[in-house]
Formats: sequence, structure tokens, C-alpha cells
Amino acid sequence: MVFDAYGTLFDVHSVVEACERQFPGHGIELSRLWRQKQLEYSWLTTLMGGYEDFAKITRRALSFALDSLRLAPGTSMVGSDLMAEYDRLKPFPEVPDTLAGLARTHRLAILSNGTEAMLTEVLRHSGLSARFEAVLSVDRIRRFKPVPEVYRMVSDLLRIAPERAVFVSANG
Repeated sequence: MVFDAYGTLFDVHSVVEACERQFPGHGIELSRLWRQKQLEYSWLTTLMGGYEDFAKITRRALSFALDSLRLAPGTSMVGSDLMAEYDRLKPFPEVPDTLAGLARTHRLAILSNGTEAMLTEVLRHSGLSARFEAVLSVDRIRRFKPVPEVYRMVSDLLRIAPERAVFVSANG
């Protein structure tokens, strides 16, 4: 079983608290716009045949969201603090027990748009690293989901027939 990381295992809106601390009354709105732009930028980058890693896209999306909501940070430290929250995203409450149960009978892996560094940090911080046989980042092929080459990495690198791989994502 192969899982998407952001939005499936890890709650991207667990940044709301930090957003709210920095910009009272705007935490939810900032988090939603940040995520929306993050996804849009990754899709557009792929459609245009370019590539910029997910950490840079995440930073640009945050910058856009702050500017759009007229919440420009007083210092670059605010942006850095909010970006650091992506390393500490919380897993959804059911994730640890679900993975523990699945690991008894399935090989588990992650396939994500996140960079290897981002994924390493969020997994380390959550304590879930040991649950996964492999953590695959699109950085290897420099294209974002949903292009077919991304999903082909699973069969190529994990040596699984495509029809035997199950991909779990909450991102539509």
C-alpha cells in the first residue's frame, strides 16, 4: 500500500494554530489559501513542463497567501516559522493505529510531492518513519502528481506490478 503524505497521512491544516498565533482571526483562511496555492503551483509547474521543488512551491504559496490576505509578515522570521510548521504537521488521529494494523499484512510506502528533506522531517517528528519500507519523492523525476511517471516509480522502485499497487490519497 502506497500513501500520499500531505492531506492523507498528515493534516496540512494542523498549521492553523501557528497561523492563528501569528495572525489572529486569520488562521483558517491563511491555511486554506496556502494549501490551495500550493496545489495549484505544483499542477501549473507540471503542466508547463517545469519543475521547482515542493519546499520552494510551499514557500511561494505561503507568500502569495500572506500578500493576498494583506498579512505581510513584519519579518522574514514569521514566514520561516510558518514554513517550519510543515516539518511538524500532525498525523490525522487514526493514522498511527491504522498503519500499525496494515503493517502486519502489507508493505507500506509513501509517494509524495514533498521533497525528501520535508518527508524525512515530518516522519521523524511524527514518529512514523519506521512504518514505511520506502519513502518516494517526486524529486527523483522532477514532475508532480498526477503525471503517470510519478506512479510508475512505485512499480519500478518497489518492484511491484502496477496492478498490485494500491495508492491511498485523500486529495481527490
